[in-house]
Amino acid sequence: MVTISWESIIQILKISCRQLTVLNPSTYNWHILLEYEIPRLSSRIDAVIIANDIIFVIEFKYERKTYESADIR
Repeated sequence: MVTISWESIIQILKISCRQLTVLNPSTYNWHILLEYEIPRLSSRIDAVIIANDIIFVIEFKYERKTYESADIR
């Protein structure tokens, strides 16, 4: 299940990034980090996009029916 989820998430990210660079070519210089570890919290963020002076944090909950409080945090 985990591999299938990550394969789907990678596809979503690839398509989204491709579309974004077509709409705004300056986004080509942005960076993406996957499974970024947060040391003090002992947890990971699925994806972090570093966009010049902005940081986007993306947490995927693929095919979930319910969300736990830790998911929302």
